[in-house]
Amino acid sequence: MLDNARDIGEMGRLPLRSITFVVFDTETTGLQPSQGDQIVQIGAVRVVNGRILSGESFNRIVNPGKPIPPESIRFHGITDEMARDKPPLGVVLPQFRAFAADAVLVAHNAAFDLKFLRMRERDFGIKFDNAVLDTMMLSNYLDGAEAGHSLDSICERFGIEITDRHTALGDAIVTAAVLLRHIEMLESRGITTLDQVVKELDINIQLHQRQQAL
Repeated sequence: MLDNARDIGEMGRLPLRSITFVVFDTETTGLQPSQGDQIVQIGAVRVVNGRILSGESFNRIVNPGKPIPPESIRFHGITDEMARDKPPLGVVLPQFRAFAADAVLVAHNAAFDLKFLRMRERDFGIKFDNAVLDTMMLSNYLDGAEAGHSLDSICERFGIEITDRHTALGDAIVTAAVLLRHIEMLESRGITTLDQVVKELDINIQLHQRQQAL
């Protein structure tokens, strides 16, 4: 879904390939930000003119200010020792906001990552009011609800090689590759602007909700 879709203005009419995207991912201490889980890593890469600019990336480990549970360490590999001397989120999150600038933010299952970002906006005096695209929702729209929409499933379908899985930057780069394939598929259907993507995803979500209610 494209977040705050009603407020994308001029950008909505631009060709998708001319838009600057910042594709990002977070690693965390757990899955419940409202219960105190914290970000331990933010990774992002810029996509400009339909190309992944691997030289323009953001990759920071964050000191979460609390022990990282063993089950989370098994998932992303970031230990208390690795995070101990790293800056807190109060330093890293404003840095990431500056990196994102006015780009369209992209993530896989974006609602999860955005919740972690937005819960601390007021604390640090920043606001993530960028438009947002979710590659999981795009996948559902483009390949149908019956296809697998995990990042691994999509990459397998597209033949995209996965490296550094479950590191924030590694997952961001893979998601950026997925985004570019999605843009190709959208263009082949005559969907070439952000406004058109928003409209199609809105319709798709409404249809899904109606089917669920039957």
